[in-house]
Amino acid sequence: RTMGDIRSIATAVEAYSVDNNFYPKLGDGPARTVLNHYLEPTYIKVIPASDGWRMNMHWMGDTSGDTYTIWSGAKNHTDGDNTITYAPLLGARTEFRDDIIYSVGSFVQYPEGMQTGA
Repeated sequence: RTMGDIRSIATAVEAYSVDNNFYPKLGDGPARTVLNHYLEPTYIKVIPASDGWRMNMHWMGDTSGDTYTIWSGAKNHTDGDNTITYAPLLGARTEFRDDIIYSVGSFVQYPEGMQTGA
């Protein structure tokens, strides 16, 4: 569910960028709080307020509107900034305790296949 919600937010962000020629020029914060004024209801009816573990999904953008990242702290509820920094090197994971990260059009860290752990 969390990956689907992140993908829905990203689709709305991409549609916004088609109309405006840049991604929302916003700082970091909870995705719903930061993006709702820019995306609702034109690009998405309602931005999901939380992930599958009832925690905020997060937005990290830049002031130039060139890039963005949407992520969930996942099962362990940690939002490791160092994980976000090295996101392009991460890829598929086998546990939902790892952050789920989507950046400029694709997941860069995500759970895949049979999940391990409880």
